[in-house]
Amino acid sequence: MIFDFTKDNFEKGRVHFREGTKKFSRSIFLFQNGDWAGSVEASQHAIEFFIKTLYLISGNPIPRTHDPGKKIEPILDEFKKINPEIFKNALIDPFHWIKEISEHMEEIHFIAMYGDNNIPASDLFTKNDAEKYCDTAFQMMILILIIAFQFGFFYKNLPEEGRLFFEKIAPGFFKKREDRNDE
Repeated sequence: MIFDFTKDNFEKGRVHFREGTKKFSRSIFLFQNGDWAGSVEASQHAIEFFIKTLYLISGNPIPRTHDPGKKIEPILDEFKKINPEIFKNALIDPFHWIKEISEHMEEIHFIAMYGDNNIPASDLFTKNDAEKYCDTAFQMMILILIIAFQFGFFYKNLPEEGRLFFEKIAPGFFKKREDRNDE
């Protein structure tokens, strides 16, 4: 694996992330229209796209799999080195959660697409299932944004007015903890 956090790689990741948000929007639309299996399948794709964003912004090709968490450990380890304090007080390890959800959603992908044991997918998922997976996709989207922002991939590549905007709404968010304490 390589680690090349450049503006070009950031742009590739941003575009891929935007595609994930389209999948997430599709999931919400299908949920609102009662297509529970379709909503679950779209949520799975959104989660997959969000996770694959981390590959792109770090300069790595995206894996051709529905479980991008299988090979993401070196990338997550690199993120942890950049700021080991980021999730110090979290109730669960978000990096582990990324891998766990990725693996689970790969299984869900095939069931949501093809059904199971001659039972169509539309008979296998409920409104509660669809809502749960929409919520999971939303949580993944926010987590990937937090990781990307915290490590400055979005921030460093913003024009000056963008950086000033973020400093205004979240003063010191992009500074290391020890730098914040000096102020």
